[in-house]
Amino acid sequence: MSHRTQVILEDAQYARLKAESARTGLGLGELVRRAVDETYPGKLSIEEKLAIIDKYAGAFAGPEYDILDEIAARRIGPSAAERLEQLWGPGDGRP
Repeated sequence: MSHRTQVILEDAQYARLKAESARTGLGLGELVRRAVDETYPGKLSIEEKLAIIDKYAGAFAGPEYDILDEIAARRIGPSAAERLEQLWGPGDGRP
């Protein structure tokens, strides 16, 4: 079943859609449907999950890349060690 909807776009958004439509030959509706599917995925099939893994596997790999550094860089607030020190004072983290 399909549903019809109306969306108001900013000029720049509409221009990007028109340019992508001209580039790909896809209609504006198809581009919007694809954007919705990509932004708000439903339950993914195993094939879709594997395709995502294939697409991004090794994307961050590099000789100087360390996943723990990446996680630490994205943390908000103090580290676990800093939180323990705040709770229990300086030392090895034991009360």
